[in-house]
Amino acid sequence: MTAQLAEEWTQLLKQVPFLAVLPEQIIRDKLVLGKIPQAEVPASCVEIPAGEYVVREGEFGDTFYVVLRGMFAVEAWNDDGVPVQTDTLQRGAFFGEMAMIGRGMRSASVKALTADCQVLEVYKGPFDRMLKEDRSGQLKKLLDDLYTRKSVENFVRDNEFLRALTDVDKKLIVDHAKLLRLEAMTDVYKVGAPPSAFYLVKQGFLKAWRIEGDAESILAYLRDKDFFGDLELVEGRARTANITAMEPVELIELPRTVFATLYQRYPKVIDDYRKYDLDARASAGPAASMSKTGMIFTADLIGLGVAQARSALIIDMDLCVRCGNCVQACSDLHDGYSRLIRRGKKLTRRERSSGSLQNLFFPNSCLHCRTPDCMAPCPVGSIARDKEGEVYIKDHCVGCGACAKACEFGNISMVIVGDKKAAKPQRKASKCDICRGYEAPNCVYNCPQGAIVRIDPNDYFDELHRGPDLVGMANKS
Repeated sequence: MTAQLAEEWTQLLKQVPFLAVLPEQIIRDKLVLGKIPQAEVPASCVEIPAGEYVVREGEFGDTFYVVLRGMFAVEAWNDDGVPVQTDTLQRGAFFGEMAMIGRGMRSASVKALTADCQVLEVYKGPFDRMLKEDRSGQLKKLLDDLYTRKSVENFVRDNEFLRALTDVDKKLIVDHAKLLRLEAMTDVYKVGAPPSAFYLVKQGFLKAWRIEGDAESILAYLRDKDFFGDLELVEGRARTANITAMEPVELIELPRTVFATLYQRYPKVIDDYRKYDLDARASAGPAASMSKTGMIFTADLIGLGVAQARSALIIDMDLCVRCGNCVQACSDLHDGYSRLIRRGKKLTRRERSSGSLQNLFFPNSCLHCRTPDCMAPCPVGSIARDKEGEVYIKDHCVGCGACAKACEFGNISMVIVGDKKAAKPQRKASKCDICRGYEAPNCVYNCPQGAIVRIDPNDYFDELHRGPDLVGMANKS
């Protein structure tokens, strides 16, 4: 890279509002030049042919872009599922920062309109290293404020429950909302707490529960786009349930005054989509409860981290003949190291449509989490997520083991590559990447019984949606 080009890119990045607080030297060294051996390339120029997309709405992404040349269109899906142009972008405009900051999905599509389009692509690894060097904390605060504002705006725009609201009332939510980030096993509030806010689940999995007699009674499971905390606000009483995050979650918190305004204007929206009703449940008796098998199975799924998984490997033990083909097929494809470890937990569930019992085994294998904790600590940006959400490890891994330590499920191993007899053998991280680059996972392809499959647990297991108590959940009629 020439000095002139480095200076041009540095000045362009300096115009991005959340980077303006940084000295030019840091931007040049960390984002443009990337002066770290073996690190992910810091920034690169990408040419986009006319009519081609840089990013698509709904894809995962860990990069952001600055327009170098040409004109681009911003598109978002409307309520009918049709892409509609919402804006145009020219030199100096930036996009994609939300997905990079939050390790999430793109909230809009960006398409090249002219024949001479170029973008500067900046990767998350170098960006995170630069963020650590901001001793003042200004950049972190700016990013937090930006992420909060845009997260709430996108949530309000995309949530089907809120479509009945006027633009004025949607802005009321955006202007007064707080974005809460909670770690797993953190309480949002407890029984008896005064009602001070209303909550919308932006991302994550929570449970509503309380102690009845001597046992814990789970009242509902709450996930993306659900809401809670409204009953006590409406009725002016203390909290009647505990709400606990079962995985890292993001919540949108609205103060009581804002909720009161919205409830007065849209009582039917709140009532129609209420997830659970404690009073209705109490009067329904034990017939409303899921079976004990279902309760145990759902709790175990959550404990395994399956609720936050995008892709889980499961083995149907009623079909499996214990031939070992799955492990051998994985080992053959990956230089003698099997990424499938037949160590895990066996669970039993009752299949809802047939009523028959299903015995499943969950081997230790990457879950491709919706919020992968393994990505953040990588010092060289070698662990990444593709557009479909599959987490994989790039070739420039330095074998530090940071990702393996960060994975709470133990699904990343450190293996020796190259000469195993060398004085200092080279280590690299290894994990299931669903046989990236191949048509299908080799373990699944080589199972003679069709016993092993990769599934999206949120589609496959309806237990994660209906919860153990069925009264008062979803629509009330």
